[in-house]
Amino acid sequence: MTKRTGLIIYYKTPKVLGRIKRLTDLKYYNKDKKYAVAYVEEKKFDHVYKQLTKLRHVKKVEQSKFDMADYHIDFNVK
Repeated sequence: MTKRTGLIIYYKTPKVLGRIKRLTDLKYYNKDKKYAVAYVEEKKFDHVYKQLTKLRHVKKVEQSKFDMADYHIDFNVK
């Protein structure tokens, strides 16, 4: 099983979604709020991150905090 990293991509126009699909495993997008959630293999993260930030209609790219080691969620709340 390959390790993947989550990305949150903020864009200006939905025209860029096709390019995002080619570079990543696009899982969800919201055209009204103009953001997308995608996954990338950890090996390719740096390369894909650079390519996404260079795209014309992309405002910002963030790594998902859920995947970070210092971010912890306790699901066993009683």
